[in-house]
Amino acid sequence: MLPPVESSVLASNPSFDVLYRDLCTNKLNVDGTTRTDAKQYKERESFNEDLRRARILVAKKNLIQTYLPATASKQNEYPDEVRPQSHRHSIFASSLPSCPHSCEN
Repeated sequence: MLPPVESSVLASNPSFDVLYRDLCTNKLNVDGTTRTDAKQYKERESFNEDLRRARILVAKKNLIQTYLPATASKQNEYPDEVRPQSHRHSIFASSLPSCPHSCEN
């Protein structure tokens, strides 16, 4: 909440008076928080959700690309019945979709 301003200050500074009244009536709630309309809020929430999904996708892809080669290089340590599956992992890693908004790094 903005502190009250003396009327003499507002009278001597008309530009500040306009700004102060706009802030108090249009931009800020009584408790001092910013007013946002529903459309802005929905857009922000949608963007945040898209960003969260992209981060998760990139993290998963990074983990798979980092640790799968190490696993594949140790394929001689695996029993014969497990060894053919390591090829499927490399195919899976290469088929992962890229980040939709070029946020790889």
